[in-house]
Amino acid sequence: MNKKPDQINWRLRDLPYEYTNDEFFPCTSGYQTCPPRHEDEMLLDSYLICCVESGGCTFRNSSLNDQKNAEEYHVGPGESFLIEPGRIASYSADVDAPWVNAWIGFAGPKAQQFIEATEFRYSPVMKTGTELYHGIRSLTDMALSFRQPVLRYMHASSVLWKMMADLITQSTLPEPKLMRSSYTERAISIMHRRYRDHTCGVSEIASELCISREYFYTLFKNDTGRSPSQYLIDLRMEKACALLMESDYPVNLIAQYVGFYDHASFSKKFRELMGEAPNQYRKQHKQ
Repeated sequence: MNKKPDQINWRLRDLPYEYTNDEFFPCTSGYQTCPPRHEDEMLLDSYLICCVESGGCTFRNSSLNDQKNAEEYHVGPGESFLIEPGRIASYSADVDAPWVNAWIGFAGPKAQQFIEATEFRYSPVMKTGTELYHGIRSLTDMALSFRQPVLRYMHASSVLWKMMADLITQSTLPEPKLMRSSYTERAISIMHRRYRDHTCGVSEIASELCISREYFYTLFKNDTGRSPSQYLIDLRMEKACALLMESDYPVNLIAQYVGFYDHASFSKKFRELMGEAPNQYRKQHKQ
């Protein structure tokens, strides 16, 4: 039987229109502990960011017009996923541990502009750190401590602005004068979606973009300062380091998860880039 999660949440309600006629405002916040295998599906009319503190889930995201080709991501500790308005989103908690997460929903004319200034521009999953979880949890508890709805709204609004500023600051987007080309943006989005697939490579991405491999290489290198293959390797290593620090998964499973065909090639590349073997890295850095 699929149990309901333990949940505490604040929701914007019972406020006069003038208080919510802002360009960017909170709608809801909360935190919960979901039992293993818990599932849910939603269609929202506002944005929502959900941050994972521990455990994990599989997040699926699709448009109303193309539900068969849903994008699927695994989201672990310190990562957050974005649900956009008008898209069907679903999640299922992992089977081996409770899934602890917190969320904050927001809307307003400026919401999309702010989101596009963060790394969510490239992928609906972003590494934010568990600090975001604790910030949302504190926001929720503090908002609920106020008896007056207006004070709840004002507090939640001020914290939301700070959180969004932190996400934008954390973003690695270049300055507008150095803005990446649309091909590079699409390539980065593909890499973030498919880095776990060991068949994902430069030729495959160039083919998906309908441009030559040589042109893709030159464009990507000019825009990012790295070759496409190096960017993909760095992304896989970043994901591998997070799993080594934050999970007890065996190294061979982590290698497969981040897109390496075999354990030996993963360990060799990891040692080459990180200066130590995966198990040594885990011993040194595991939280």
